[in-house]
Amino acid sequence: MILLWVMSILVSLTWAIAQLEALLHLDIKTAAIYQRRIDAFQQAERALLSCERHLVTLVQDGKSGAVEHCKIRRITQYEQVSPEGSQLSSEHLFEVIAGDRLRLRTVVRYRPTSGNQIRISWQPINE
Repeated sequence: MILLWVMSILVSLTWAIAQLEALLHLDIKTAAIYQRRIDAFQQAERALLSCERHLVTLVQDGKSGAVEHCKIRRITQYEQVSPEGSQLSSEHLFEVIAGDRLRLRTVVRYRPTSGNQIRISWQPINE
């Protein structure tokens, strides 16, 4: 009787250990997937920052374009004019899409007079 009881405890412990090993294996796989996603996000963010640096050149050339792993599209341009007719300031809105596996889209406001660039919106694109 005691032998059966000991064997049943051993079987239960073996089953519990097997379940814990399966959970641990699943956690390790999940961590690897999260790490790949983080790496892809960091790469896309670096590409997005690089694209935003090219905005000054595009504004000076007066066009939209594609720059190494990104697409830049001018959305609109605002100009503030004084009552005398002289231009006070201008503001450009650009849509910037960057990344390879994970793509990020942002809208950037750029003021050439001050050189300020501000991200208005930001979102990942799932294609």
